Amino acid sequence: MQLKSEIDEITDLRNGVEDVFSRLFLHYQQSLLYLSKSIVGDLFVAEEIVSDVIVKLWLKRESFYSMISVKAFLYISVKNASINHVRSKKNLKTIEFSKEHERFSSEGDSLIKIIESEFLNEIFSEIKKLPEKQRLVLQLTYLESMNTEEICAILNMTPNAVFVNRARAIEKLKNRFKNNPLIISCLTFFLLQN
Repeated sequence: MQLKSEIDEITDLRNGVEDVFSRLFLHYQQSLLYLSKSIVGDLFVAEEIVSDVIVKLWLKRESFYSMISVKAFLYISVKNASINHVRSKKNLKTIEFSKEHERFSSEGDSLIKIIESEFLNEIFSEIKKLPEKQRLVLQLTYLESMNTEEICAILNMTPNAVFVNRARAIEKLKNRFKNNPLIISCLTFFLLQN
């Protein structure tokens, strides 16, 4: 996201300039979705949580004085809302929740998830620049968890075309980030995890 200046950007946000709000949403959406989905395990629920937090940001926009506080608000709110959602689903099974989701309660682990989300935000920005078929194959494979047959049916492609587009897209991403080993590590982890 190209910001005019932080002071102008935060002033416009505080004054309710919707263009700034839209840019913030687009900039943070993917990493916030990743963070929430990693906790709740459901993309639809994660989308709802992120949307609710974005609305809260808009409603509280006058209380922010820096972009760092906006970013902190977004990540902390998404993390907490996601954990609260899991807790509410478990109802009285708090002990199970504590054991199962212990890693999300410590600040260190939350920071790791936030940093991971930021790296993924960089990756998602580059995915958006890929040719359409490569971008769609990656999104359906890694974000929608679809198999090759499902992708073939949706995109009207052969299995070989899906494999070729996926391989080319991954190669382009590797080349784009070849000078940044941290992002390459995050990309590799993301691709292997899915």
